[in-house]
Amino acid sequence: MKNTVVTEWLKSNSPEAYDMINDTCRPARKGGFVNYCVLSNEYDKFFIYKAGNPEWDLIGGKKGMFEQTGFQVSDPDLHSRLLQAIYEELYPRGLTEQRYMRQISRTKSTIVSDTMTSPMTSFTHGLMQIVDSETAFDRGISRAGKRVIPEIKNVYMQCAGRHPKQKWWTVNFCTLAVAQLSACKLSTRDLKADFYTYIDENYPHMKEFLAMSHTIGNYCPVPAGFNTARCGPFARRDYWDLTLQKIYQWYTFKGKDIMERDDLVQNELLHQKGLPLYCLRWLEWFEKEENKTDQTQDGWHNFVDTLYLQDYVYTEKVDGHDLYEPRPFWEGHTWDNPEITPKTEKGDGDKTASVQETDRRLGEITQRIRKRSERIIQALEGRTEYIPSP
Repeated sequence: MKNTVVTEWLKSNSPEAYDMINDTCRPARKGGFVNYCVLSNEYDKFFIYKAGNPEWDLIGGKKGMFEQTGFQVSDPDLHSRLLQAIYEELYPRGLTEQRYMRQISRTKSTIVSDTMTSPMTSFTHGLMQIVDSETAFDRGISRAGKRVIPEIKNVYMQCAGRHPKQKWWTVNFCTLAVAQLSACKLSTRDLKADFYTYIDENYPHMKEFLAMSHTIGNYCPVPAGFNTARCGPFARRDYWDLTLQKIYQWYTFKGKDIMERDDLVQNELLHQKGLPLYCLRWLEWFEKEENKTDQTQDGWHNFVDTLYLQDYVYTEKVDGHDLYEPRPFWEGHTWDNPEITPKTEKGDGDKTASVQETDRRLGEITQRIRKRSERIIQALEGRTEYIPSP
């Protein structure tokens, strides 16, 4: 392998856990001194990365921890040089050089990419399960929770006063709540630390899930117009096991009407958004004989193997499931039942069990990402030559 960027990453400590956001970090023009790359707290990193331009006046202009974030970071999908180099090394040039796989500007051509399972969707659903405007922790809270809830509710009331339809844990609300907690102290207590402790108490897997969300195992080259469209309204279906379920339906469609098969892409997979023609060309690429390394494979098997998605399918026939059938993150996770938080009846015991199940699901997603990271790294380490794009 001659690509030094990829080689240095492979030789680094724990490349499977490397945060691709680090690769986009750059100094801001004004103020601040905290470099994202040296942050060690996964919650701090998550909130700083997601922070946009919230309505600071709702909390009196106090920015708390965000006062010191003087380094800017970008979405690795299109701005990570390392991620692009890995794509060039790992995937067939005949695929990545297709026009529908590129975002082309006057100065560069970039392979379009997707963060496969977004941390924001799962995080917000998880937080709404334990902190919402109806229950407000009526199932009982820990000492850490009791200290932070009043401040969180105050911020929520300020947001709801201006935006009556404001839901809990939007990006705006997340940023304001963490800013308020980091700016406030009760005696010697750090309320931000209490907030992070409370999340850990309810979701022991949340921190690792956030840490793995921007590693190589959670990135995949996709056609232009695919990323946002496949998530659907309010990003409810922003889980790659669901994405694969629809792609599998397309590849295994049994009807005679080709238009009906393609409607799966436009109307369901892409929710009538995006660029369905690009998506169809992408899926069709894996069906062509010249693009297969194993001529006995069909398009679906080639799709899974080429994109290193074996950890997202059944690799053996078990419990009545076919070989290479998409394997959901948890039983009952379907297109019509996409949320990570189980529906529960009112009752403290049931809510506690529901939170525990959500945490188990977070752990399963994290494990899939980690396994795919290790699979990709193993494939790259086995490469002996590197052929740069022309």
